[in-house]
Amino acid sequence: MEREFFEIPRLDEYQKYEYKNPNWIMLHTCLLDDYRFHLMSDSSRLLCILLWIQASRTGNCMPKDDNWVHAKTGVKHIDWEELIRNEQISILPKRRKSLINKGRTLPREKRRVEKSKEFDTFWALYPKKKSKGQALKTWEKLQVDTPLYEQILEGLQRAKVAWKARGEPEYIPYPSTWLNAMGWLDEEVVSSESAADVEIYI
Repeated sequence: MEREFFEIPRLDEYQKYEYKNPNWIMLHTCLLDDYRFHLMSDSSRLLCILLWIQASRTGNCMPKDDNWVHAKTGVKHIDWEELIRNEQISILPKRRKSLINKGRTLPREKRRVEKSKEFDTFWALYPKKKSKGQALKTWEKLQVDTPLYEQILEGLQRAKVAWKARGEPEYIPYPSTWLNAMGWLDEEVVSSESAADVEIYI
């Protein structure tokens, strides 16, 4: 008998930071008003939350197997019918390589390309082109998402104004050093005259 697999419907409502390391999810207060969620037993409700977390690690594709679920969540009794009836899990079509390669891998690869482009943009804007490999390692360690990316560019914009106003390019930190120190959070104070002379990047 071929193994069945399942997924968590609407996982994207909980998983806002898919490429954080480690992955994590958010629980919303609307869960308190979820009628179907509260129809289930205490054991099934706990299992749901543990499966959401597990789904964030597996690409939302998990085997419908008691032993596997027990090993991953610690829950011994799994009432599959209750989970399906209350729309907490959905059984996937037969697991084929095409499903994985076409339906799941490509979006992830696309995001990796986008994140690489984000670093390239940062590198192009940073005034000191030193130790690019180390800067890339630091960038990846930060697990830069869209809000953080925007903060970094805004902070770099302020820093470039301050660096040019000081007129001491030799004291501009290496990009990896600046990232490690979360330099985008620094408050830079320069005169309006100095700021007007600096090219601003958005």
